[in-house]
Amino acid sequence: MGDLTMFLEAEIVYGLKVIDVVAAITYLLIGIIVGHFVSTYVRRALRTKAPEYSEYIGKISFYSILGVFIIIALISIGAGKHISGVIVAGGILGVILGFASQQAISNMISGLFLIFDRPITVGDPIEIENVSGIVTDISLLSTKIRTWDGKLVRIPNSTVFQAKIANYAKHKIRRIDLKIGVSYKEDLDKVKKVLEDIVEKHPLILSEPQPTIFAEEFGESSVNISVRVWVPVKEWFNVKTQLIALIKKRFDEEGIEIPYPQLDVWFKTPLKTVHEAKPTQL
Repeated sequence: MGDLTMFLEAEIVYGLKVIDVVAAITYLLIGIIVGHFVSTYVRRALRTKAPEYSEYIGKISFYSILGVFIIIALISIGAGKHISGVIVAGGILGVILGFASQQAISNMISGLFLIFDRPITVGDPIEIENVSGIVTDISLLSTKIRTWDGKLVRIPNSTVFQAKIANYAKHKIRRIDLKIGVSYKEDLDKVKKVLEDIVEKHPLILSEPQPTIFAEEFGESSVNISVRVWVPVKEWFNVKTQLIALIKKRFDEEGIEIPYPQLDVWFKTPLKTVHEAKPTQL
């Protein structure tokens, strides 16, 4: 036991002892083991949520943990006084770079939250910040959307993370809401039966949730009828356009009038009509 103690306390060079070297190697091995376990866990956790980023974030986790244990190992062999100077210089440099890249860091952190939270995924039809279209890419710094008219819009992840997002692909079904105005002279029971017949015959309109058709309000020029039906989310646009065309065609066939906006003007006092006398011919 005494020989082992003497060996561990033996000086190798410039005050560096064997026990310090053993401790440094031990810290490095612990760092490698811990980093490996953490990176493996991160990869597995992201494999289903964000497979495209699992390897990248796993490597960041591994080297970050290993870096911490390397610093601990260096301190254990007496390099602390040198490291402290480097850390101070690095801290000053970090503050400068932090101010310069504050927005980029914010976007990166927000990107990580988006990857874990997954409010949107590539291929989703969404609306965000008055921009609507299909998500084409979600990176650590930004989210890219292809709008319906073909434009590519890049939105910083910090904006995406804080914004109100409407994701039209999160559920398998989506509701179509139509408001149809008919003339005040029309029989509403007849109008409702015609609309119910159109809805029942459409192959893509779901029976559950049940469609609803009802008179919603008295408009300025019409009685407004609401039609609410549920369809598969991927067929939403096609069914909506088909439904509008079918209703217009069927109303024409049934003689149901969709009135133009009109305005009746009433005068508080009767208007006086002035007739000019025509000159008599001799």
